[in-house]
Amino acid sequence: MAFTIGRGRPHRCIASLGAMVLLSKPKTEGLDNIDKKNGGKKKLNTGVVVLAGNPMLDVSLSISSKTLQELGLSEGQETRSLPRDATINILQNVKQNPASASSAGGSAVNTAMALQWALGNLARNDESSGTSAGDDAEGFLDGAAGSSDIQACVCIGAVGDDEPGHRLETALRKANVRPLFQKIQGVPTGQCAILVPEESGDRSIVAVRGAYRHLDSKFITCPSSPAHKAIEEAEILYCTSFLTSTEDRFKAVDYMASYAQKAGKLFALNLSSASMLGASVEIR
Repeated sequence: MAFTIGRGRPHRCIASLGAMVLLSKPKTEGLDNIDKKNGGKKKLNTGVVVLAGNPMLDVSLSISSKTLQELGLSEGQETRSLPRDATINILQNVKQNPASASSAGGSAVNTAMALQWALGNLARNDESSGTSAGDDAEGFLDGAAGSSDIQACVCIGAVGDDEPGHRLETALRKANVRPLFQKIQGVPTGQCAILVPEESGDRSIVAVRGAYRHLDSKFITCPSSPAHKAIEEAEILYCTSFLTSTEDRFKAVDYMASYAQKAGKLFALNLSSASMLGASVEIR
């Protein structure tokens, strides 16, 4: 499959409408280098996948469907029609509820954590552990890194220099994902209230957008930047199409796709949302 971003040329990629892009093996070493060596142990390269997206701190709370309706929210979708003050008020009320729980969020962050967990389990020494990848599912839900000490995944984005941003970085490191976040001064980290109706479990999302929208494309494209170094060393580059919603971040996606094409790397685009399938992204 090929895609054109704006006026750009087609790039080799894998695209998915789901939250997770399913990656096939590239012809370069990368994931192919997960092989048995050294007495049955499997080897996994560091930084084999770089994922770029919108990091956010998720705050979840179970509520009744009646309460959800009273807030003017709908089940199973993100509500974008509320004024910003109203969304901030909902987020603050959710955070202050002692029953709420926070976690790292955003499509790229979620994908990085899940992929790191899966690859970590693939790389384990089955003979010594006696378990399979599926046996450690609880570990993933708790933010554990799986069995491998190798940081296979690098996550790129922008956060504020604040407590939610620090918690995001801590959660990623706990999951053994390397965060490479640009710190945006004076702009808070993006946060998302996730309200789960007790009756249906069909979550409603209210996002308070923040620092991720201010990601500077030069943070990725500058050859001397740590993010660019990670891109050079990776075998797979992954972006969410949410990054194409502003002009400067769009440049970063186009750069990563072009770089992957020239360097013979695999480029993966998560289409993220039906709302993103407009004039800016053409799939064919």
